[in-house]
Amino acid sequence: MAGSTVVRFGDAFSYSDMATQRLFGGLASVVVLEGFERCPEAAAADRDTIAMVPVYNPANKKIACADSVPVMERAETLGLRIVATLEFPVDHVLASFGRLEEIKIVYSKDEAHVQCTGFLDSHGLKRSTFVPASRAPLSTAGAARYVADRRVRSIAAICSEEAAAHYGGPVVRRGIADSPDNRTTFHAYARADASIPEGLAGAARRAGGRQ
Repeated sequence: MAGSTVVRFGDAFSYSDMATQRLFGGLASVVVLEGFERCPEAAAADRDTIAMVPVYNPANKKIACADSVPVMERAETLGLRIVATLEFPVDHVLASFGRLEEIKIVYSKDEAHVQCTGFLDSHGLKRSTFVPASRAPLSTAGAARYVADRRVRSIAAICSEEAAAHYGGPVVRRGIADSPDNRTTFHAYARADASIPEGLAGAARRAGGRQ
């Protein structure tokens, strides 16, 4: 896949990062953008760029950009085509240095909060998709890093167990998603005139995706 670039959103061990690694492995260079809605735009601007974006989760339905336009519709408007699809298991944990009863606010992406509504509501936990003094929305792994860096007992993150371990945040509770089979569908998009590198179809099949 020499010469190709995959763009995605999220810190290391975000679900977008792990889904990208599962689908592409080391077959392409990866560039991280600030918001996942910028990824389709990057793919539309460059025929050698593939955008890896979340598009659907049963709890969130169609995942939307910041302007509320579904990512799938934005990609279609930009003239992009789907080159691979991956259904990725999303197994959320709650990471914090405090006990559950000490936690007041939970940081994560809005989609992760929605997927864990039952758990959050049952414990009366507030949600935030931004950290203080930041204008960029969090990824799940960004939330894990923020909580791990500050070690404040009253804050927590919804993230993957891999992100919690990577950034050093203790896991307080596992399996907090409302659905025991929580999965997010990712699409890899490219321009209609893009030359998809040889091996992508095989990578998608090995990852359990479709081309």
